[in-house]
Amino acid sequence: MKTVGFGVALILLLMPFKAAAVPAANSRATVEITYRTVVPGALPPAWAVLLRPVEAQKAPAARFMARGAEPLQLQLDPGSSWEVSADLPGFWVPRKTLTAGGAGETSHLRLDLWPLGTIGGRVQVREKGLALPPEVLVKTVAASALLNRPAMPPGVLSCPVDKEGHWSCSLPAATFDLAVTAEGFTPHYLWKIAVPPAKTLGLGTFQLERGGSVAGWVAVEGGTIDPAHAVARLSLLAACDTDANTIQQLDRTAVERPVGKSGFLQFTGLAAGSYALEVRQPGLAPARVTDVRVVPRGETFLSEPLLLTRPIALELEIVPPLDERGETWHAQVIRRAEDSRPAPMAFDGQADTEGRFAVPDQSPGWFRVLVLDSRGNRVHSEPERKLEASARTTIELHRTVIDGRLRLGSEPLAGSLWFGGSHGEKSVKMEADATGHFAGLLPSQTFWAVEIEATEPRLRARVRTEVHPDSSGRASVAIDLPETRVFGRIVDQRGEPAPKAFVVATTQGLDQHVEADAAGGFDLRAVPEGSLSLIASDGGSGQSERAVVNALQGAPVGPVELRLRPVRRLSGSVRSPLGPVPGARIVALANAPAAGGGEAMTGLDGTFSLELPANLDAVTAVVKAPGLGTQAFPLASGDGPIALQMSEAAGQVAVALPRAAADLPRDNLGVVLFQNGVEIPITLLREDATPSAASGTDGPGLLLAHLAPGQYVACIAPKQVDSKGSLGHAPRAAVACDSGQLSTGATLALKLHDQP
Repeated sequence: MKTVGFGVALILLLMPFKAAAVPAANSRATVEITYRTVVPGALPPAWAVLLRPVEAQKAPAARFMARGAEPLQLQLDPGSSWEVSADLPGFWVPRKTLTAGGAGETSHLRLDLWPLGTIGGRVQVREKGLALPPEVLVKTVAASALLNRPAMPPGVLSCPVDKEGHWSCSLPAATFDLAVTAEGFTPHYLWKIAVPPAKTLGLGTFQLERGGSVAGWVAVEGGTIDPAHAVARLSLLAACDTDANTIQQLDRTAVERPVGKSGFLQFTGLAAGSYALEVRQPGLAPARVTDVRVVPRGETFLSEPLLLTRPIALELEIVPPLDERGETWHAQVIRRAEDSRPAPMAFDGQADTEGRFAVPDQSPGWFRVLVLDSRGNRVHSEPERKLEASARTTIELHRTVIDGRLRLGSEPLAGSLWFGGSHGEKSVKMEADATGHFAGLLPSQTFWAVEIEATEPRLRARVRTEVHPDSSGRASVAIDLPETRVFGRIVDQRGEPAPKAFVVATTQGLDQHVEADAAGGFDLRAVPEGSLSLIASDGGSGQSERAVVNALQGAPVGPVELRLRPVRRLSGSVRSPLGPVPGARIVALANAPAAGGGEAMTGLDGTFSLELPANLDAVTAVVKAPGLGTQAFPLASGDGPIALQMSEAAGQVAVALPRAAADLPRDNLGVVLFQNGVEIPITLLREDATPSAASGTDGPGLLLAHLAPGQYVACIAPKQVDSKGSLGHAPRAAVACDSGQLSTGATLALKLHDQP
């Protein structure tokens, strides 16, 4: 049966009909039509049953007179199909389809007759100076089958509003869940409205308000809503890697609403934007939905109910059960943040002496596991996995016994070494003694970035090394730091020492961050031979121009003076078709040959302000925002605020690599991505990067998500000092490139090869 909206049905019933040719009586196909009055009500002595051929919807309807409640018998062509309705004032009659039987057969059809009633009320507009709407829309509210609520046929009535705000409409006499609204205003929901036959039900006065809204249903798996404790929370989304201050600011705008016993929830008075919605009820796993799009002056009705489920439990076992000191492992289980907030810690504690630990009361989602030894070294990172039910997982640790030597030039060096870096996902600390000897255990991995810190001489260095264990699982590692030195001082605009400033030193391989001493001095030791880029900054009002020096073994370079220059303020706003975009991250980077940049987050009104070196003529702003495609904007210098308009359109770029991205730095290579000829540093996309298996490609690679449509070029290129931090140019010595056009909602597959 095809359901027709109430308004459409009523219009059809009131249309004038012309008599049509009646099938001949000798067609030998009999049809008997009976009636059911759904709600008690008297039928008029005579009324019309209407038949229209299914294959000729525009043909006039044939009229057959019915007498009260007496059945109506018709003779029709065998096998013919008809749409049956009625011309019955005061009743709503849903249309049905009838197919006549064969010759000599009798077919039966029952029409449902719904007496009509009237509902009415009055509307007022809360906002002063805003005119009354010309009509009110009354819609039936249909709940998901998951909620086990009575079926509600969809229907919409348009009810004219007079100059005093009064309105009324007729609809079938039954019990309805209704939404009363007007275009551009937030709906009012009414539950179990019993419309009386042949009478008017007053619904009172509705205060109409402007603004966006979100509504939907909540269900409990195998249970019911607890209205005293079920709570829904709606919060604005922010770009990934949002700073803590912005998150706190956005959190203060979050709103909470109780969930009604029926499972219905509604948030009103919302600004346009992207939101995250979470529903909680004690004893159940939270239900979440992200990127809820709120449009100006419209309602977002969730297509599916949020389902509260029984919590799942994760049981994990680490093998071997104890570390090399015979002590228990420390484990951290991190849940993927389903919005832009920092990833929540689901577990942070000790495994037992058998290497086991449990993480109860979790909702389904993506999880990753970190394992730390008793010294706090991060020795293992389990790949992120999606878990939808309780599960048991075994984590096997394979480690290599290290015997190593650390030297500066030809002399032994005492100091601390962090394999994987002090803040890396894997980080193992070892100590080199006065002879330069160090030892320990490392996770089984070939390529390592190593941070080194020594006090005599005072130095901080970063190098890369390889670990190749023998058949017994042991490996010898020799780290020889070059005996290089670059020194100098940082001064302010007046030439006075800048003791709170710092230097960012960029080499062909790794970067270093060095703070100045009380006299503004800096001293870089053990940097790789070759070109070295130096930029000084005080983190606020001053930044130096780039200085490029050549570091040589055994030949100190300096003193180098880095003079801080004034910075200028760049302000503007980020907007989308929905309006201002709060929580967007703007990274402004200098175009070559200058250097430097700045960073900011948009506030609740979508505005931002950041500082840049005053000598920059042009920069590129890379903007990341929740629910929008990451986009690069070339900007020329200017005094006025800038307006960055973003689109909701987005896609993803899958870059297939000849080897793992982590292995490329071994040969001083990296992946470079250009959008419409402008570079977007991969480091800004790394939180969106996942193994290319997610995109269906074979082998290693990157899947870079949430990118604005456009022309893309991906390259493998050498890291170059003179292009670090510079944008808007293609690498001169690219090893390999591939390009293509990214369309909305699509995945652009690019494939890169190693140098032949």
